Order: sequence, then C-alpha cells, then structure tokens
Amino acid sequence: PTESGLPPLKHRALGIDAARYQPRIDFAKAKAAGVEFAIIKATEGYGYTHPNFFKFFSDAEAAGVHVGAYHFFRPDLRNPKAEAAHIHKTLGDKWGAMGLWLDIERPVDGFGVTVPPEKYAQTIEGDLRVLIEQVESLRPHGAFLGMYSGPNFIDTMLPRIGNLFIKYKWWIANYPFNYTDAYQPRLPKGFPPGQLAVWQFDNGEATWSQKIPGVTDLIGRPCKVDRNFFWRP
Repeated sequence: PTESGLPPLKHRALGIDAARYQPRIDFAKAKAAGVEFAIIKATEGYGYTHPNFFKFFSDAEAAGVHVGAYHFFRPDLRNPKAEAAHIHKTLGDKWGAMGLWLDIERPVDGFGVTVPPEKYAQTIEGDLRVLIEQVESLRPHGAFLGMYSGPNFIDTMLPRIGNLFIKYKWWIANYPFNYTDAYQPRLPKGFPPGQLAVWQFDNGEATWSQKIPGVTDLIGRPCKVDRNFFWRP
C-alpha cells in the first residue's frame, strides 16, 4: 500500500462505486474495460445491508479489481453508535484494499424521500464525530478509513469539520457540466488538495456520461454507474 493505506494506483486510475442501482456487475468485463477499483455499498443506518454486497465484493477481488466498502450515514436517525455496530457486524475485519468509506450526504428515508435538513442540521456534526470515533475503535489493524461527501454539502452542513480534512483522506463528488481532462474538482472551503484520494467525476446522468461494460440491469441492459478517478497529489 501507499503511505495513505490505499493501493498504489496511478493518478486518474478509473473506478466505480455500486449500490442497488447496479443490479448486476460482471467485474471481469469491467476490469477488461479499464476499471481498476470499486467501492461497494455495504450498509446504511443501523439496519440495512446491501443484498449484493458480499457477491460484488468477492467477484471484484476475483477479477483483480481493488475493492472497498462504503456506509451510508443516516444523521436523521440519531444513533451513530448503532450504525458503527452494524458496520462492524457486517464487515468484521474484511474492509478490502480500498478500505471503508463513510458516505456523508443528504439522507434519504425508506421511501426514497430526501430528509429535510432541519431534522438533522443541528446534530449532524456531533453525531458524525461519534460515528467516526466508534468506527475507529473497531477498525482492523492496517485497514484504511476514508470519508465521502460533496463540497456543497460540507460547506453548508458541516462548516466546522476542518480537522477531519487533515486526519482523513477524502472521496469528493463534483460533477462538471462537460468533462474534459483540464477540469479540476471543486473542493470544500479550506480543504487541503493533498487530502483528495478519490474524485467522483461522473454520476452517470450527464450527456457525456459513459456506461461501463459489465454493469447492467437484471435483463442485461447497460445501466448508469458513478465513475471515479483515483487521485494522487
């Protein structure tokens, strides 16, 4: 691993992340098309486990794709200790080469409705810090822990987490209107550029988005998937 604890991937190595929106993934096809890493949704809140997580994780490893997991934080549930326990129960000591990432963004309830910010705005920072503290206490020796979010969410909902920028590597979502290699990701205010580890540059919905071979719906049709670059300062 590199000094960050992540695999020694090249700058702009291509990766994907997957959740329920990608029902089937043939990682051998994705690997042949240039995908070098994958971060798979494992858990959400304190009760949900992605049903395809274990299959995707093992299939990615078998195909030679560096793989990790992410947990979708639910600040509206107000139980970060239970979330950490659920992560540990699901993953145990197997976090993968890409480690575990805590996904910090607008929570969505069980009906797919975005939770109004006023329901968690005053407590999200404190609960996030408790979650991180609890996950740290259960982190396997040598395993990588990173954070995921977007600059708008951090700037508006988490303006006082600057020390977490220094302590952890980050996976930042920022989508250009029309991607070119000259585009640089917009980072949160006060963010040290050297702490960017992964850039999610494509949510699969732009006019310039590209499908990834092997990522399909249940009847084999190509479906959208987030694309990411491994980022080396």
